Amino acid sequence: MKLSENDVTFEFMRSGGPGGQHVNRRSTAVRLRVSLEDLPIQFSQKKDLRQHLPARLLTNDDEIIVENRESRSRQRNKEQALNTAAQEIDNALVRARQSRRSKKRKQRVQSGGGGGGQQEDIIEKQKKRRRAETTDDLLKQAYLEDPNLLEEDE
Repeated sequence: MKLSENDVTFEFMRSGGPGGQHVNRRSTAVRLRVSLEDLPIQFSQKKDLRQHLPARLLTNDDEIIVENRESRSRQRNKEQALNTAAQEIDNALVRARQSRRSKKRKQRVQSGGGGGGQQEDIIEKQKKRRRAETTDDLLKQAYLEDPNLLEEDE
């Protein structure tokens, strides 16, 4: 998703860390805020975002907050915050799609639809074949160890 600067609000503050006296003179750290209501996405996607965005990013007021203070440049921090927010939104929407798919798949398997029964039959046949092969191998090995084992006692 591409976020435009019109969809978000920025707050700038002083950033701690290295940078010498420059840190005390410039407000380079960025806090980006975007309301879910302001995003140009469908209602169902907003619902998905509420469920799948990391809790550290989403407030109780349905605002996404991303902070960045990695660079000494205000512009670079602003761009990185925009990219991070867009990436987190995309990741949450992908997780939501995957979750829906797995729920559908799980329902199909539980209901017996979608070829689940055929797959179980194939697996059961494979297990029987392996058991038969194992039994044959054991008999062959026993016969090689003691050829008189298979002769009947009279």
